[in-house]
Amino acid sequence: MTSETPAQLVVECPECPFSTVVGEDDRSAAVIVREHGAKTGHAARIAKVESEE
Repeated sequence: MTSETPAQLVVECPECPFSTVVGEDDRSAAVIVREHGAKTGHAARIAKVESEE
């Protein structure tokens, strides 16, 4: 029996070493992008982490 783990999203910034991982159903990914942009002026991005099975 396999247990399904919720997909994860990584919020990362190509302009600095900022990176964090959040759950896919967690609405905070967009908030993190917005806050990072407000603090630094950088455009962070959200990418889906593919599970390795």
